[in-house]
Amino acid sequence: MVKIDRSAVEFYNRLNDLFYQFRAIANNYNQVVHAIHRGFSERSASRFLSELVRHTRELKAVSEQIRVLIGRFNDKYLREWSQK
Repeated sequence: MVKIDRSAVEFYNRLNDLFYQFRAIANNYNQVVHAIHRGFSERSASRFLSELVRHTRELKAVSEQIRVLIGRFNDKYLREWSQK
């Protein structure tokens, strides 16, 4: 008999979706940086890029929180699974 933990499956499915969203953000990030450099003066580009950097730092903080949550989940789930 095989027991499937549906919450773990759902967690990893959502984590996979999140991974692809981060890849899309990285692709868009590169496009935005190129567009800023091409379409604005140096002064305006600098202002826009500093705002983009601020948002990037926020995104990094969120990704670190996600990593911590994944670690906690794995520790708990894998510990429970290995004890069974």
